[in-house]
Formats: sequence, C-alpha cells, structure tokens
Amino acid sequence: MAAVLLEELLSGYRGPSRGNRTVPLLVSIAGAGGKTSIHSQLVRDWKSHWDARLCIGTTTTKMFYPLDDGLYDHIMASAVPEGGIQGTCFLYRHLVEGTRKVSGLTPGEVDSLQRYEPSLIVCESDGARGMSIKAPGPGEPLHPASADIVIGIIGLSCLGKPCREETVHRMMRFEQLTDPSRNIGPETFLDLIRHPEGLFKGTPPGAYRVLVLNQGDVLTDLARDDLFDNLCGARLPVDAILLTSMRENFTLYRNYRSML
Repeated sequence: MAAVLLEELLSGYRGPSRGNRTVPLLVSIAGAGGKTSIHSQLVRDWKSHWDARLCIGTTTTKMFYPLDDGLYDHIMASAVPEGGIQGTCFLYRHLVEGTRKVSGLTPGEVDSLQRYEPSLIVCESDGARGMSIKAPGPGEPLHPASADIVIGIIGLSCLGKPCREETVHRMMRFEQLTDPSRNIGPETFLDLIRHPEGLFKGTPPGAYRVLVLNQGDVLTDLARDDLFDNLCGARLPVDAILLTSMRENFTLYRNYRSML
C-alpha cells in the first residue's frame, strides 16, 4: 500500500500548524530502525506535494552528510543566507573530522529556524549507530521545545533476538527499562514505549506522539497484523501508530489513531 508519510501524519494532527501554513510544522524524530529514512521521506513528500516555500532538514545530533541525490536543493552550515531561499535545505553545524557525518544544531537553534518562515522543519534528534532498537542515553533525545510532532521509531528486525549489545543501542540503559533476560518481543516494545525514560523521553508537552514500527517487510502478513493489533489494544501513551517499511519505497501497512 503506497502512501505519503507527511499527509498520513497530518491526517491525525490537530495542532496550530494544521490549517495555517504560515506557522512552521516542526517534526522531531527519535528511536532506532529508520530515523534517517523517515527524515528523508518527509522532506521528499514535502518536495512532491507541498507549497513552494522552504523545507528545512536538520539534526540535533550527528548524522551522515546528505547524499547528492537531488533531495536537497541547498546544503549549508549553520544559517540560511540573508534574503532567504526556497526549496529544500539541509542545515548542519560542521563536518565531523575523519567521517562522513555532520554535527547538528542545538535544540534552541532549531526552534529559532522558524524565523526563516519555512512550512516544514524535520529534525533527527538522537542516534542509534544503525541498530533497530535503543534506549535513550543521558542528555538524549534532544527534541526542540517547539516540536509539533514527535516520532518514536522501533525497527522490527530486532524481534525475536536476544537483548545484547550487538542488537540494542545503549544496552545498559535498555536493561533498566525492560527485562533483558527475554528475547525482544511485543512486551519489550510496551516497556520501552510506556517508560518515562523510554522511546518518548523528553517529548515537549502537547506534542503529537507518533509510534512508527518500521521494517515491517521483515514480517509475514499475519505476524504484522498480530503485532499491530497487540500494540493498538494496549492503550499506549501515543496519538497514532504506523506500521511501515522503507526498504524500497515508503509503504504503510497499517495505521491507528487514538480516540482519547
């Protein structure tokens, strides 16, 4: 099932940016198992379907320098030039020496990007070293205070695997949130989502919380449905749940919006 991720987020969101495009929409992304892919997909959706103003992609942590694939019209360090620009722009602080990564802005600097009058800001707010599940460390995630939507991601390729450092990012923190003696399963996800130091740690008050279960392509149709129904029936502290894949193109398998 093909879908546009940005429109799917907005279909449930009812904040101040919903009907007023002069107010920037700020989406902050944390977790593991597809943050950069989801980040890029939101920018891609904006480029294909939204207005002709400005979309800013950025980070408050470290992430790889964007590929030269046409997603961003501009890639800049620290600031948008005087006079402004249009299109898609990736902003970072500086290149990390000896790597292909960039360091990001502070959360306050991301909040201040609204002065450039973008219609969308997408921010990656923690790192996971390529793993599919993690627990936040001290001082992370670094969500901007003005985030309208916070996306928490779990990659489903971790299902059934033992809780070990080769599978879990920040294992010592992870075992404080859930039972590390059992293999990773739905109960692990429930613990991680519900715990105040878990997946949605540091979410700004009033932000719309979206749980994204990514890498859905690794499961059978039946296993996907069983997992999704299990989590939807658990009355989690989230506003929406999306079951997705980013393997080739964005695929939305299932979606749920809380009526609370």
